[in-house]
Amino acid sequence: MGTNILNNVDLEEIYLDVCKCCPASLQLLERGLFPSAPVQPTLTVNLDQLNLVSMLFMVGAPNVMNWAETLTSCLARKGYVLGGQDVLRHRYGRALQYYQVMIDMVSQTVNNAIESSRKRQAQGEHAVIPQTFESLAGNPITHSYFTQDEDHKPSHDRKRPSPYLRSQCPICCGGDTYLTTDGLPDIQFSGNVCFMQSCEYDEHGVHDPTLSDCPPRTLFVSPEECEAMKRYIEGKRNSKVPNVDHENGIAVANEISDLCGESFNVANEARLKSKKSKFDDTGLVAAVCCHDRIWYLVNMTEAGEKQYYMFAILDKIFQEIPGNFTVGFLHDLACQYHRSMMKWKILPKWANHILFGLPALHAYGHQFVCQIMYHPHKIEAFGHTDGEGTKQFWNSISPLIRVCRVSGFHQHLYTIDTKLAYLDQQNLKRLGGWLSQQYQDAMKKISEAGVQLVELGIQPSQSDNLARDWNEAKLYYQAQIPSRGRQGMEKEIKGLLHLRDSLELIQGHITKVRRQIDVLVSAGCIGTPLGLQNDELKDKLLSKSLDQNQLEMMLQSKLYTQLIQLHATQTQLQDALRAQKHSYMQNIGHIHLHLESDHLIHQHFGPLNGLNGSIGTPPHWQTDEAFFVAASAMHTLKGAQQELKVITRERRALQVWAHEENEAILHALQEAEHEAGRDLNGDDVDDSDLEDLIKPELPALLISKFSRLIDGEDERFDDVDSDTDDVDIDLE
Repeated sequence: MGTNILNNVDLEEIYLDVCKCCPASLQLLERGLFPSAPVQPTLTVNLDQLNLVSMLFMVGAPNVMNWAETLTSCLARKGYVLGGQDVLRHRYGRALQYYQVMIDMVSQTVNNAIESSRKRQAQGEHAVIPQTFESLAGNPITHSYFTQDEDHKPSHDRKRPSPYLRSQCPICCGGDTYLTTDGLPDIQFSGNVCFMQSCEYDEHGVHDPTLSDCPPRTLFVSPEECEAMKRYIEGKRNSKVPNVDHENGIAVANEISDLCGESFNVANEARLKSKKSKFDDTGLVAAVCCHDRIWYLVNMTEAGEKQYYMFAILDKIFQEIPGNFTVGFLHDLACQYHRSMMKWKILPKWANHILFGLPALHAYGHQFVCQIMYHPHKIEAFGHTDGEGTKQFWNSISPLIRVCRVSGFHQHLYTIDTKLAYLDQQNLKRLGGWLSQQYQDAMKKISEAGVQLVELGIQPSQSDNLARDWNEAKLYYQAQIPSRGRQGMEKEIKGLLHLRDSLELIQGHITKVRRQIDVLVSAGCIGTPLGLQNDELKDKLLSKSLDQNQLEMMLQSKLYTQLIQLHATQTQLQDALRAQKHSYMQNIGHIHLHLESDHLIHQHFGPLNGLNGSIGTPPHWQTDEAFFVAASAMHTLKGAQQELKVITRERRALQVWAHEENEAILHALQEAEHEAGRDLNGDDVDDSDLEDLIKPELPALLISKFSRLIDGEDERFDDVDSDTDDVDIDLE
């Protein structure tokens, strides 16, 4: 009977003979052990155990203290007692830290060797395409991964995205053809801020030392670039610009944009008051593509969400892509970024190359006009992208919040970079399954939307009329809401509420004065209530034979005068309230107001009727609820059709990237073997040996289930099982 053995935790003492030519660290590494110190280590750890702990900390939160305490308890049960406090934690922590640094340096060395070989290959003859990729013959690839010095070319000279972006997302940027002429963005990403990923302020004002002279590749935009963008933005905003109702190139009025920005400013003020006083690094800004691949990060050093952080990322991205590319940009405050770019002429070179949109779930916090202009499912640019990928990203690194908050500056950034490298590796394995699932979802939505339109009596030939009506509705809301829209109605309602409060205040004063008069009457100070009319009061006083002088004194008393004035004020306020109410009802007319009920929110549309004071028959789209249902189905259908175009391009990008990665790795192996004195074309290495050498380095994408589709057509997606994302390690 065969069984597997999992080695137990054990403690062993060994002695080494060391010298300058054979230090302890090298001897220990040859035995599969890693030292806690390079010269005189007092603790060494098995490399397999360090690898296990490293992967454990990648999946969860890194916590050396808990792990060391667990080991100490396990060793104590076996009779091993460690002297001192936290001895194992400090030594084990150092060994683990420098083991991770060593792994990063090895990985970076391998990547640098591949990239150097790739560039030399691009300058000379192309390597022979391996037989494993004969299936690409039906979809030939004509471009090499690099042109000469392409990674150093300026943006306007690029024909493809930079090697950095191609490595960050093979689907977005790995292809050789794009959709610039189809009206869709060539690439798209969403930006967001997380204020939980902060680092506490160092009381001494110093940073911890760097872990290595050769740190891993970082995704963070440098502080120098952020500071340069900050100065650039401040210089732009110090210039004088005219006040206009609409910014050039923006359909949403400034009046509406102000309302969208007010809610953000209220939420941001609280952070401005408390965040910076406690934290040195106040949060993270992330740019995540629609495939949940992280492109860039910015480490925030100021309280509150400053626009220059996101503009620094935008500028960085445009430096890495061709000059004719169009970028889809989704952000919670996309309308504010769009307005800032147009008002202050920020990054004017790229202003017309950006399509702005709001994440689907955040759009409903904006004004209705803003929703119909920026909601990703209401504009023909984003397909079925919802722009909420950043929320999944923040959730994936949430275990690091407590750890990074008390870490040093460099340790904080290193921990995040290491975590992101692991997440990217895991995400890479799922790209094929993700693309297959998107294809199936798009086909399903096309079918459902088509059936819904037919049930509403709309044939495909009538879709142009439906689109024209929707554009007319958009123009109507754009024209009406700024002047007679929500803001105007809010002002009138506030005025009514103010009048009501004033009336209640006056009535309270009247009641108070009446009580004072009643007290005076009961005390005998005033013999007759002052609330009677003048004529009645005179008759009653004369009937009791009061003196005329007493009557005149009574009429001239301060209490009587105050009561008459309050009564007159009350009458005036009541008249003003009636007039205001009459004017308000005239403005509304006979239009029946509808709240945005749940079913309308799910349909992504707002009120069925506008606030139009004009006389005449309203257009049918303003009174027919079926129009909005049909418009929603139309947008679903068009979005799914756009999604199919994008999927076709992304499928091609997978093929191109997979082929080029394999070609580059083969070329690097050839160079390495040639330098070692072995020729891969000789008899000592056959094709099977070559594949064994390549397997550990090939991207996980090539061995995923999606590799079956490399040589297929679009309809081949129907054969893909999208329920699992397991990897089949089989290259034959």
